[in-house]
Amino acid sequence: MRHKLRVGFIGAGDFSYKHFQALNIIKGFQLVAVCDQNLSKATRFAEYAGDPSVQVYDSHHDLLKTELDAVLVCTPPSATPFIAEDCLTRGLHTLIEKPIALDLSTADKLLATYESARVNKQGLVAMVNFVYRGEPGFIEMSRLIRAGVIGMPQHYLFEKNNEVIVSRKDESRIVNNYFVHNVGPNFMAGIHYLFFLSMIYDPLPVQRIAGHGIKFKKNYQVCNSDRNWLLLRDGSTAEIGVTWASVGTLPHYYDFALAAGRSGTLYYNREAHKLVVDTHRKRYFPRLRGLPRLACMWSIFRDSIMGEEVSYFPDLYVARQILAIALQMNSAINCNGGACALAKSA
Repeated sequence: MRHKLRVGFIGAGDFSYKHFQALNIIKGFQLVAVCDQNLSKATRFAEYAGDPSVQVYDSHHDLLKTELDAVLVCTPPSATPFIAEDCLTRGLHTLIEKPIALDLSTADKLLATYESARVNKQGLVAMVNFVYRGEPGFIEMSRLIRAGVIGMPQHYLFEKNNEVIVSRKDESRIVNNYFVHNVGPNFMAGIHYLFFLSMIYDPLPVQRIAGHGIKFKKNYQVCNSDRNWLLLRDGSTAEIGVTWASVGTLPHYYDFALAAGRSGTLYYNREAHKLVVDTHRKRYFPRLRGLPRLACMWSIFRDSIMGEEVSYFPDLYVARQILAIALQMNSAINCNGGACALAKSA
């Protein structure tokens, strides 16, 4: 490598700190600039980075004038696609936080910008941060399914509870960034499971989608506890349940995935980082190895920029396909007088 790739961070929120920590685990990148519309947040982030040479801005337009090779777009979803377009137009390799947009027309415009930009810069990389792609448990789980260890898949079950609404500040962030745009937890968090399924099926063979949800508070525009059922073309089904809850409303945090086939079952507990393989012949626990998931995603981003081939690459085309399904899932719950109900305890 001629030099470290110079990267700029657009957005200095909580998750950007996790990205920076991941950046320090792998080799090949150097943070040179950070911006946030709240300049004090960008300044605090630069101080946290510990490098006085990191430049600070309150506008991504100013950041894009600096000498960069790559950028991270880690902003609210309403702003993400438009900022990503500016980055790609500048010919910068771009790592984009999911979702790539809140509607398909905006996503298609982002894709068109990427197509145009890579005409001028061969090898331009646009990658979406579906972090389950970088998680050893999901990587091994998808490999076992494709290898036929559990036979023909019959049912997938995904469950996740995030106690993310723990203060008025958290509630305001969730409401303003997601609920006001009529998207809920299965749109924002459940799409990770859709990407996992895309590691098994290409393209995703979703035929039918149903949904139901619950509101914990009357003033929420959409449900904050979602459940969707998907019928896949091979006859298997997938059930996805995600809850964004207030502290104390659910017993504890949990996040797991289950795949049941004709010859066995796979169960992955993300909280315990434990995968269980249970077949008709034996039960065992594969050792999960690899980088932490965000570090793995930065490693994939780096390798792609350097021209290396990466399997199951989370590009904009996959992200657009997943977005279309996620919007249908969200619509089945929240739109057109859908199945969203108010919890009795509210």
